[in-house]
Amino acid sequence: MPRFIILDFDGTFTDAEEEGKAFTEGCIDDVSIRLSVRIGEIRENWATCTRKIAENPILHPYMRNGYAVVQANADPYLRMGEIVRMIFLKFGVILIDGDITKVVDELFKRNYGKSTSVFKKGACAVLEAFAGQAVYIVTNSATDKVSAKIE
Repeated sequence: MPRFIILDFDGTFTDAEEEGKAFTEGCIDDVSIRLSVRIGEIRENWATCTRKIAENPILHPYMRNGYAVVQANADPYLRMGEIVRMIFLKFGVILIDGDITKVVDELFKRNYGKSTSVFKKGACAVLEAFAGQAVYIVTNSATDKVSAKIE
C-alpha cells in the first residue's frame, strides 16, 4: 500500500469546461466594464481568442509573473489570463507582466465563486476508494472551494 497518494483535482475529477461557464461570463462582463467596450464586442473577441488558443496552444501559454507555466488551453481559468492579455493588446492597453498578473488575479477572485460543481462520471467512486488513506489533493484553485466540493 502506498504511503500517500497525490491527486490532481480540477479537470481530473471535474468537468472544468462546464464548471467554468459562469466564471467566463463574469470575466467577459468585467473586461467589458474595465475597457469600456460593448459586451457583445468583448464576447466576440473572447470567442476569437479562444479559437486561436485552441488552434495552436503551444504559442499561448498561461503566464505567471513573466514565466510561461502551462498551456493556457488547460482550462477556462488558465485560458482567461491569456485571453485577457490578447484582448487588452487588441484595444491598445499594454500592461507590464506584473500589472497584467494583478488584473488576471482580480478577475479570477471576482469570478471564481460563480463556478458550479460538475463532477465527471465515476469521480465519487474513485475518491471513496481512497477513504482512510493519506490522500493529498493538488489544485491551482481556491482550496476552500475544492474542499467543499470533495465534502
